[in-house]
Amino acid sequence: MRPSRRVLRYAGIYLAALAFLAFALVPFLWMVASSLKPPGEIYTMPPRWIIGNPTLQHYVRVLRESNMPRYFWNTALVAGGTTLFALAFAIGAGYGFARFQFKGKEFWSLFVLFSQMLPQAVLLIPLYLFLDRMYLINTTHGLGLSYLVITLPLSVWLLRGYFAGIPRELEEAAMIDGCSRLGALLRVVMPISAPAIVATGIYIFTVAWQEFMFAMNFATTTRTKTISIGIVEFMGEHVVDWGGVMAASVVVTLPVLVVFLAVHRFFVRGLTEGSVTG
Repeated sequence: MRPSRRVLRYAGIYLAALAFLAFALVPFLWMVASSLKPPGEIYTMPPRWIIGNPTLQHYVRVLRESNMPRYFWNTALVAGGTTLFALAFAIGAGYGFARFQFKGKEFWSLFVLFSQMLPQAVLLIPLYLFLDRMYLINTTHGLGLSYLVITLPLSVWLLRGYFAGIPRELEEAAMIDGCSRLGALLRVVMPISAPAIVATGIYIFTVAWQEFMFAMNFATTTRTKTISIGIVEFMGEHVVDWGGVMAASVVVTLPVLVVFLAVHRFFVRGLTEGSVTG
């Protein structure tokens, strides 16, 4: 390949990457900018990027004069609990599918994947009836249980693929040295699978953190509402508090962004390696 063609090729790749980056970042930057504008500037026409008089009044209202701190705690509790339990179940199920032979293995493996394709709306009524009979409506336990339903299928599939790519000889060597099957899983397989486990955990946490439909129907009291529902409270029938909406959205987005940036290498590695094995 001639140098000029190579330069053009890489230039095209970088331009495409910059265009995609701009497409992804512009809404976020506009959200941050709007959250720092006083009400008069938010409604200025035509809209302006430049902030004339930056203010934190919207953040003060969100954090001190609303129920968002309570909703934030509810969301952290539900998302954290869902992540821990879903990972525990997904590790066990994924390892079972990857290592053991049993009747109907392929059928149940595909069934797990196909169940991920069901729209959440299809699950809404059955889950509501189940949680209602179990007296779990308007409880964080019930909300977390509903999130397990929508996060487990893909989590099991991701970990199954990763576990299947780990040589069996490593576990057999550990069991020869005295480890049980569970000990080999905990001491050999899980440390090697850390990237996939972290990637799966981020996926579960993100889904539980931002989920809206189940939270809207299963958590209707201040004691159990989550932040995705709290943002709606800044929207009235005739008036929308855009400053509050934008400030609340920034507060909602930052924790997930910080977690993702801290472990994004594990996330990318876990997804790519898990998708090509098994």
